[in-house]
Amino acid sequence: MRRKLTEPIQIQTKDGRVIAEYLQDGRVKVYKGSFFRSVEVNSIRQNVKNERLYLINNGYIINHQLTKDYIFDNPSLAISTLLGRMETGNQAFVTMDNIELGSYIDIDLITAYEQNNRLNEFIDKLTHDRAIGLHTKKAIDEDDYDKTVSSNDISDSIDTKPSYVPLDKPEKITGEKVSFKRNPELAKKSILLANYQCDLDKSHKSFFTKNGKPYMEAHHLIPLSTQDYFDYSLDVDANIVCLCPNCHRKLHYGDNLTSDLIKLYEDRIHYLKLSGIDISFEELIELYK
Repeated sequence: MRRKLTEPIQIQTKDGRVIAEYLQDGRVKVYKGSFFRSVEVNSIRQNVKNERLYLINNGYIINHQLTKDYIFDNPSLAISTLLGRMETGNQAFVTMDNIELGSYIDIDLITAYEQNNRLNEFIDKLTHDRAIGLHTKKAIDEDDYDKTVSSNDISDSIDTKPSYVPLDKPEKITGEKVSFKRNPELAKKSILLANYQCDLDKSHKSFFTKNGKPYMEAHHLIPLSTQDYFDYSLDVDANIVCLCPNCHRKLHYGDNLTSDLIKLYEDRIHYLKLSGIDISFEELIELYK
């Protein structure tokens, strides 16, 4: 059962080499004597490098240990700085009762630092692979393996009241490729919520299906293929948009998508955050390259 903290709690890494205190404001006070690894991997981010240099240059480190207490802004920065590699602090730290920190605390859904850490690492890898000429399949195109839900699938009565709350991640399906189970009823709902109009441009016209409705398709703005990098489900009302078939194919195969993605992002970002999903526009557009 996650809880909000009314006072600091004692935490440590699972190997016991880093002892700390998780503060009420989300910062982490690491005690002197905690382990510091002097070597670092090349892929750590600049803010972690800066923090390591500050500790080394200001007398905080002697013989691979902190010489005095130090307060870090969050758990991931603390553990990444001390170990010299990118880590997820809510997984690295446990309470004195051996409960993983991420399972113990009530996480700030808006800040979502841990989530952003994982997503940024994924995007960094995509960018690196592109830079050295490796062929990388666009994250958005991974979603094309699953059947598109359209107006043609809507036949029964569907609850059209939107819900913007964090939901647990959907079930992971492991087969020829790893995917996540999606709820087709939510995709149908997105079309009904849009009143069979394209969320990119309501003036876009489409043909009529056999059920007498304009043909529209449901689309996950943040690809479900990136679900591993988010703390909460991407298969939610906030992340599913209604598009005419031309706009849907454009997002998958078109060029110069910036203006289209800005429109969808700005319309959805408030509801995404309410649903526990935090992503910058710069991160979103990388998933469509």
